[in-house]
Amino acid sequence: MFKVMRAAAVALVAVLGSASAHAGLIQNGSFEINPTELSKFYQHTGFKYDARTYDQLAASDKWGVFATLPGWNSLFGNQIELHINGSIPGKETAFGNNYVELDTHFNVVNGQFSNESNVGISQNLTGLTVGATYELSFWYRGRTTLADDNIMNVFWLPTDKLANYADFTAKTVDLADDLSNHNQWTEYKVKLVATSTNMTVGFGAGGNAGFTWKGQTSVNGNKSGAMLDNIDMREVPLPATAVLMLGGLLLMAQRRRSV
Repeated sequence: MFKVMRAAAVALVAVLGSASAHAGLIQNGSFEINPTELSKFYQHTGFKYDARTYDQLAASDKWGVFATLPGWNSLFGNQIELHINGSIPGKETAFGNNYVELDTHFNVVNGQFSNESNVGISQNLTGLTVGATYELSFWYRGRTTLADDNIMNVFWLPTDKLANYADFTAKTVDLADDLSNHNQWTEYKVKLVATSTNMTVGFGAGGNAGFTWKGQTSVNGNKSGAMLDNIDMREVPLPATAVLMLGGLLLMAQRRRSV
């Protein structure tokens, strides 16, 4: 009996140790790995942007629209807007130089909007433990104070269900009534349970405030909205009750040995 209890105690210690030391699962969560591809060509109300490198953007307008970013996939919208501190005065991030905006800029082709501006990004996670709890943390800031403009949805789903991502909304973030998450970057945390060893976490703009230009009014975004940075995700360690259980096992084992 003692050998069984000792084995159980050792196993529990191993589980506790591995959970508490679990490394972060998100790659490039602060978007500090600069893209190596060129930004997209863009033209709009009175300006035209040629495709440029990250360094060229950093030395000029400090923002650009890319097809993807390192470590991230396009969930919907096929683009993502990357900001470099200084692009929007007063909105700088404290987590490096870069952050993203999920309500991206319009491209205008032949006088027509060529895209919806709401986009989503995602990252596939592998080797997860089914039934384990993971804590996702991220920092959000609403760019505007318009109603229905800064909504951001968090998605959590088995990777093989990716085509149905909209059915797996885990959390929705919007402007606070006191505008605190517009005035400053605000951290959010959500606990998520893995239902598969391969899961996808995603973030997507959900605002529908319109933008009117030359008689056209946009749908699904108005080129300004939810901003996102410093994403992290880790397995949640076992609760303190597990530690108490371990102590109880060891105590029982010691008593049995002394009998």
